[in-house]
Amino acid sequence: MVIGNACIIRDALPNATFVDFTGMPVSVKACNTREVFGDYIDVYDMKKAVEDGANRPVYYESRGIRLKLDQNTLSLIDITYFEPNCNIW
Repeated sequence: MVIGNACIIRDALPNATFVDFTGMPVSVKACNTREVFGDYIDVYDMKKAVEDGANRPVYYESRGIRLKLDQNTLSLIDITYFEPNCNIW
């Protein structure tokens, strides 16, 4: 089992306050930003950043792509991205 740095630090400093600045919070079964760091104290989203002039608007057009992947490749993708031992932190 892989244990992330945030968990090691939390165990070493049980009375500390932890703050996380993230541009992309993680929310998967084994790794969840909110479970490690707690509820959000502030959210600076893309709409606010555009209003403040910090970012330009992003326009997104979704397009589906047909991929012809064999079952072995699909299984490898599942193992790689959905494994229970997340080592993001």
